[in-house]
Amino acid sequence: MAENPNGIVIKHILNGDFLAASEVVAAHGLPGQTELIRTAEFLSVTSWLAANSEAMAVRREAQAVLQAVAGVSSRWVENAVPRPPVASQIPRSKVEFDRLMVQALGDRGYYHPIRLPTVDAPIRPNRANVRSTSVAYHTAEWTLVRRLLERACGGSLADKVVVDLGCADGFFSLSLAQAGARVIAIDIAVTMILRTATFAALNGLHRQVQARLGPTTELRAMVDRIGAETPDFAPIDTICALGLIYHFDDLTTNLTAMAEFRVPILFEFHAALEPEEDSFDPALHRNPQPVSAAWLTDWLRDRRFEVMREPAWNGTAANLGSDGKAPRQEMLLALPLSR
Repeated sequence: MAENPNGIVIKHILNGDFLAASEVVAAHGLPGQTELIRTAEFLSVTSWLAANSEAMAVRREAQAVLQAVAGVSSRWVENAVPRPPVASQIPRSKVEFDRLMVQALGDRGYYHPIRLPTVDAPIRPNRANVRSTSVAYHTAEWTLVRRLLERACGGSLADKVVVDLGCADGFFSLSLAQAGARVIAIDIAVTMILRTATFAALNGLHRQVQARLGPTTELRAMVDRIGAETPDFAPIDTICALGLIYHFDDLTTNLTAMAEFRVPILFEFHAALEPEEDSFDPALHRNPQPVSAAWLTDWLRDRRFEVMREPAWNGTAANLGSDGKAPRQEMLLALPLSR
């Protein structure tokens, strides 16, 4: 049986052969061609700047980015072919380098407000499907998330190891690191995990954020590997699953991968409307569909978790949604009754 083209693409990505990956994408008309080409260009330009930039600040920043990305896959960095940016884009300062990185990573596609030391305001999400109040939305969400996680971690996030599952652009990973946590950031999208690693480096947080590419079902293997390589990132203290679980096709398998750690888990998700919760069937769940908060609560309690619902979040999310509307949002903190 011929190997699935998507599997071939993933194999080329993990081997750092982005040209071959792009050729497979083009030959089979697969989505994501731009993402793969952008990744190859990003690594090539950054590698060149790390070795050849005349501005020491730029060289140091590029080296920090490569260090962060190498944590995701050393082969990506080792196999990148250094190539200079066009002459008009060669950065001569950290400000110019940060701008180049934002552009190289796709400045039209962010989900979250990203802050960099070189800009006064956050880089706003500007996808067509992101509400105009997105900065306020995520700021309010982070304020609540931080309070709940500090409660779960004994009052402070300082030196706690937090897994940020489905980290996307890295907004929560960076916010957690700035609050003193050591963060294992995980996502299944190449561009997203590169953004998280790069933004961590640009904010000087790359030693506090370990970004990894992979599915939730491989969480145990990823956490064990990181802990063996970097003992400061083990054991983990808590897990964040923000805006994540309604994307799972195999809901119970992915939840089991989180629950087996017996640490506090913070969930935030699109929830089924209350009249629909009685008919919710996890075996029929598909990406993306709302999840029954009642079913999840019972599932967690059956596995000896105390479940605390944050009732204020649904109203806050609705008020900050586009045109005052948003899917029903739930935020639950699950605390293990025994380790």
